[in-house]
Amino acid sequence: MRAGLAVRLDELDRDLGRLLEQVTALGDDRGRRRPTPGRWGPFEIVEHLVLVHEGVAAVLERASPRVPPGRLVSWWRPIAMTLVLRSRARVKAPTSRVLPSPTPPPLEVLGRRWREAQRAIRSSLAGKGAGWGDRAIFRHPLAGWLGAGETLQFLIDHLRHHQRQIPETARFLP
Repeated sequence: MRAGLAVRLDELDRDLGRLLEQVTALGDDRGRRRPTPGRWGPFEIVEHLVLVHEGVAAVLERASPRVPPGRLVSWWRPIAMTLVLRSRARVKAPTSRVLPSPTPPPLEVLGRRWREAQRAIRSSLAGKGAGWGDRAIFRHPLAGWLGAGETLQFLIDHLRHHQRQIPETARFLP
């Protein structure tokens, strides 16, 4: 696996652990509450992140080690996505497949699923990453085709985007 991918995976592991600690500190009762109608509570945020990770893991697992030619990677769309995720802007999920359920599973279950998805992503990149090179392997609904490094950067930026929301959300929990 390329060194840059390993660094991003380690960064993602650390961020994942921090976010789970942050939500665990709120307690089960507060973590399940919504701050206001139409806004996700802490467990819903975690479930959304888990669903995104699981989706990326599934795509990478199914992907062939040899990426077919013709997949164009946009140079500006991933940058635009990163800028939006690093801002405080609220963005609607681009697909209903990553929307949290009305009653998310317990945090322990979500944490286990998230770590399993992270292991699957790491395994796919270790097994196929060299064959992929910088080719487009994951298609984000808004950013388009992303290479392995851009996919991991998206996951990092996405996690941090929602991590910033946890303290804001917690302030409004009863």
